Amino acid sequence: MKSRCEHLFEGNSRNETPLKNIYTELYITAGETEGVCNEHEVLQIETASRTCTSEDTPINCNDIFKPLPGQNRIITTVMTKGIAGIGKTVTVQKFILDWAEGKANQHLDFIFLLPFRELNLFKKQSSLHSLLCGFYHELGDIEDANTIAGCQVLFIFDGLDESRFALDFNQNETLFDIAEEAPIDVLLTNLIKGNLSPRASLWITSRPAAANKIPRKNITKMTEVRGFNDLQEEEYFRKRFCSDAKLANRIISHIKTTRSLNIMCHIPVFCWITATVLWEKFRDDCKEIPKTLSEMYTHFVLIQTNLKNQKYHNIEETDARRILKSDKEIILKLAKLAFEHLTKSNFIFYEKDLRECGIDIKKVSVQSGLCTEIFKQEVGLYSKTVYCFLHLTIQEYFAALYLLYCYTTDNMEVLKSFLNDTLVEEDSLLSKHVGYHLDASQRDGPGESLESDQLEYCEEISTLEEEPEEHCLLDDEAVEGSDSESSELVLHEKPAFHVLLKSAVLNALESENGHLDIMLRFLLGLSLDSNQILLQDLLPEMESCAESVEETKKYIKEMLRYYKSPERCINLLFCLAEINDNTLLEEVQAYLRPGNHGGKKLSPEQCTALAYVLMSTGILHEFDPKKYNTSEEGQWRMIPVVKCCINALLSNWNITEKLCGVVASALKSSNFPLQKLDLSYNYLQNSSMDLICAGLSSQHCKLKILRLNRCNLTAECCSALESALSSDSSHLRDLDLSDNELQDSGVKLLSAGLQKLETLKLSSCGVTKEGCTSLASALRSNISNLRELDLSDNDLYDSGVKLLSAVLGNPHCKLETLRLSGCIVSEEGCASLTSALRSNASNLRELDLSYNHPGDTGVRLLSAAREDPHFILNVEHNEECYLKSGLKKYACALTLDPNTTHRKLSLSNSGRTVICEADDHPYCPHIERFDDCPQVLCREVLTGRCYWEAEWSGRAVSVGVAYKDMSRVGKGHDCLLGYNDKSWSLRLLKRRLYICHNNTNKVIPVPSSCADRVGVYLNSSQGTLSFYLVSSDTLTHLHTFHSTFTEPLYPAFSVNDYSSVSLC
Repeated sequence: MKSRCEHLFEGNSRNETPLKNIYTELYITAGETEGVCNEHEVLQIETASRTCTSEDTPINCNDIFKPLPGQNRIITTVMTKGIAGIGKTVTVQKFILDWAEGKANQHLDFIFLLPFRELNLFKKQSSLHSLLCGFYHELGDIEDANTIAGCQVLFIFDGLDESRFALDFNQNETLFDIAEEAPIDVLLTNLIKGNLSPRASLWITSRPAAANKIPRKNITKMTEVRGFNDLQEEEYFRKRFCSDAKLANRIISHIKTTRSLNIMCHIPVFCWITATVLWEKFRDDCKEIPKTLSEMYTHFVLIQTNLKNQKYHNIEETDARRILKSDKEIILKLAKLAFEHLTKSNFIFYEKDLRECGIDIKKVSVQSGLCTEIFKQEVGLYSKTVYCFLHLTIQEYFAALYLLYCYTTDNMEVLKSFLNDTLVEEDSLLSKHVGYHLDASQRDGPGESLESDQLEYCEEISTLEEEPEEHCLLDDEAVEGSDSESSELVLHEKPAFHVLLKSAVLNALESENGHLDIMLRFLLGLSLDSNQILLQDLLPEMESCAESVEETKKYIKEMLRYYKSPERCINLLFCLAEINDNTLLEEVQAYLRPGNHGGKKLSPEQCTALAYVLMSTGILHEFDPKKYNTSEEGQWRMIPVVKCCINALLSNWNITEKLCGVVASALKSSNFPLQKLDLSYNYLQNSSMDLICAGLSSQHCKLKILRLNRCNLTAECCSALESALSSDSSHLRDLDLSDNELQDSGVKLLSAGLQKLETLKLSSCGVTKEGCTSLASALRSNISNLRELDLSDNDLYDSGVKLLSAVLGNPHCKLETLRLSGCIVSEEGCASLTSALRSNASNLRELDLSYNHPGDTGVRLLSAAREDPHFILNVEHNEECYLKSGLKKYACALTLDPNTTHRKLSLSNSGRTVICEADDHPYCPHIERFDDCPQVLCREVLTGRCYWEAEWSGRAVSVGVAYKDMSRVGKGHDCLLGYNDKSWSLRLLKRRLYICHNNTNKVIPVPSSCADRVGVYLNSSQGTLSFYLVSSDTLTHLHTFHSTFTEPLYPAFSVNDYSSVSLC
């Protein structure tokens, strides 16, 4: 084992380097990035590198089986995840070497390394003992199999992602005897479950996508290899070029100025590729230094081919054409192998796979040094040979090369399989995906942001979606005579090159796990004339691709504009960079410079670039997409930034269930630093809350503050929320669930999980006396840590307040702040609170009883009950009207102001009804009158909490509020209600509802039974303005504006086309 592990082979297996000389400590963390990730692995490692926080727990590879500080359990099975080439196998190698040299883990008697790529070769049944003897012939001398079982043994299963076993943990038979024969698959599942050799330890390594093949319950510790951070990258290059510090500095400087190369250098294998290429380029003082992935890999292949010629044929060549010509045959065969197996997601090959691609195994092994530089041939412990490319990206490069070769040689069979039904004209493709982007199934919640002209646009898109795709480049007869069930593509002539590139873009976009993302970047890069020149003796000559590349640039930018997935869009940015188009990034960087924001509105594709730039800066303290001037779609594009921030302010964002999945992923990951999340005023519903709760339940969730104000939640979500709050790993301390219909049943479920919470806000949640019973029980518990409780605007009445008062004097109750504003509390309830306040055990420091009716006696009793000068008591708005239920307690009397009334508006019903008429009225001139817009304000100024209702009729009416100084002159946006920053409105237009502010209109879905009465509730201190439809005293919430109101507000109305409004 020592001799096997003491050398590291970089590239050519004949060039071995002592592991201790080149080994650079990798960043290994306890924990993992949880959740389903649909990004390519390379993009995943970039995200992980950006979000390393002080809360991550880096560990030495020799300590992988030690429990973390504070843990008191035995670690028996460790899973180590990491992307291809990140260093998982080298980490295993270092662990074994240190053990073999007596430096670490000396309690282990045996270590058995069992790579999955070699286990795949076992086809017959075997016992565990026989399997080990097959790998380690020295064990044949041990006749009693139980001898090994009685020792301290570590099994290392390297490369779970390379396994071709089913690993059915539910259906495989149970096995306990290590001498009993069974299929290898059965041996593995029983060994992992602890049935075979229960005293043994297990270490499994895997790429992220395959890690879920083993149930989480069978893993006692999850770890993750993240490769090199920036400092470790530098350390690698300085060790690699320890004799030439100047060269090392030049290479490090070049990498840091080239974003795509810097990202890739988190992967140790790519550091070796980069070192190989840049060493030669700087040695020869080349003027053109590779800056893109395609350039780097093309030069790498050229260098390795030339090294082979020097070694085997004693020929040193500098002409790229002659270099490639000498190995054209084997390069193209390897390219075919790469392409065919990449499309099948195969990364390990056996002799049969090579033969099928025409590769002579013996000839390759003996004569072609090129293969040993880009293609690994490994003879395992079992003396069986397996093959793979040195790294996944090398396979992806060769796959792109093969696709390009097939195009230049008119290989229609391969083109047909790759293009499939996406070989259509650009307009048809774009129409299809615009339709997908705006499809209703993608929009879970109300409030889709649509300008008036966009409404017609959507209707056009719907028409496009219904039209058949008639523009495919197919044979006419094939179209006319084709079976409706057949979708096979018939190519009679080669399509234009830009169609191939666009089809590659679509295939990558439609890939669920992003496995074609890097191949797409290579294909685009290889299409540039500069790379074509380097490859011209490998590929048949083709005309300049410049026009096709330009056409593809435009197409990628169209996809950036219309495609839905933020992660996919970020990869499209990398694609543009690969073809030397960085305009979007440059535009965004200019936008972010101080003083350059202005009033410029960012397009969705610019927001994708903005997301990438923000994520590249490291961890953000706060992210609020609303502070950027863009559309709702543009804000959605920035959702990946959540992964890189501490505070995410996503309130009033129309976040969908799909986007909630991204947020939940950020909560689950050990990489991401999210501590505060505000999702208030989003139409989440219970289904989205299930995703959020799954994130909250993760052992890696760091969230401390969660705002869910008015998210359309019900009691149904409270069970999952209680489970998340009760989990041992929960860090949540502040929870706001206000304005959700949780009712007493939801509060009862929630009360069981309040042990760790310090702040709970349940304002306007439909809580009554029964809910107070549950809360009082929780507060009475000796494990309660609740310091602040907000129950404002719930109909608690005196009976509910008595239940809460009774627990305030309990020594276990730690409550310091209690908010009961608008809870229908009278003098009787105040008497109970007074008694509690007089208790020496009470910790209460603030009591809010505003908008109740304690009466003078109640106020006097409360004031006298607490002699502490620091005690805060709020009893403002002490009036009898506040003993009404619901929002009507805040009802205010309004009259329309004739001095503001437009000439076409007629007032009646004592100034409470306004009608739009055809003829002008001879109103006296007044400075406050609207001279062109048919609008009117009320006389009364709104303060505190105010609620009023109005009935409307007709086709064009707006109800809202405005500052007194909103312009009265002209027809511009500064005069129109809801079209400026001085007014907010709900607009009825042709039976459609819109909410309007600052020239932004948003469609509100109309309920099936749309009422003609609207309710408006203003809470100026909280900065909220809410609109409701009113039917039989039932309020249906439509929308809530959030703003910092800087001036007094007045009710305002716009009435057009013979419509009318009446104040109720």
